[in-house]
Amino acid sequence: MQNCAIVVAAGRGKRFGGYKQFHMYRDHPILYYALRAFERYRSVDEIVLVVPKNRIAFVKAIIKRSRFQKIKAVVPGGKRRQDSVKNGFQVIERRTGCVIIHDGARPAVNPGLLQKGLRLCRKYRAVIFGLPVTDTVKIIRDHRVVSTLNRRELSLVQTPQFFRVSLLAEAYARVDFDRNFTDEAGLVEAAGFPVYHFEGDRENIKITERGDLQRLGKRL
Repeated sequence: MQNCAIVVAAGRGKRFGGYKQFHMYRDHPILYYALRAFERYRSVDEIVLVVPKNRIAFVKAIIKRSRFQKIKAVVPGGKRRQDSVKNGFQVIERRTGCVIIHDGARPAVNPGLLQKGLRLCRKYRAVIFGLPVTDTVKIIRDHRVVSTLNRRELSLVQTPQFFRVSLLAEAYARVDFDRNFTDEAGLVEAAGFPVYHFEGDRENIKITERGDLQRLGKRL
């Protein structure tokens, strides 16, 4: 069974103040570390990378310099995140195995999580990881509290997310793609398929603001 990773790095990084995935950290762009995790993990057979159209040449130079062997294609991103992922998915030829969808701004993904995700994906077909919410969460409208949510039922969802390739293909065929989905799990849910959740990894941080770089520490 072959497995493919789609690494999505097409965002503009407005809160970071620019393309965070290309920000240099210890002599390499943040994106390099995310790619390296999949390059090194033996159960990932190929990688599809999605980046801004105007950065494709720059990224190909990084790939060549880093001697990554598994990157099958570098494709341009779309207007929305879901468009970018679909652009990457469309170049996958096989309809067997699992597809792993990961944000290029999460550089600290570890092999243990990849191993667990692929194992669970073979059983459940759609698997995500997330962290429990520890603060109280309230819905606010016009400065007024409307309701308080049960935090035991909430999760802060991470990437990578794991899907059977055939399942995600069917989900794309079923849903109204004009709707906005913030992740592929939401798209799969909308298509009527169950998605299974397991506890994630606190070390698998996402770079959103410049202060997040300080949290990387020894994780890389």
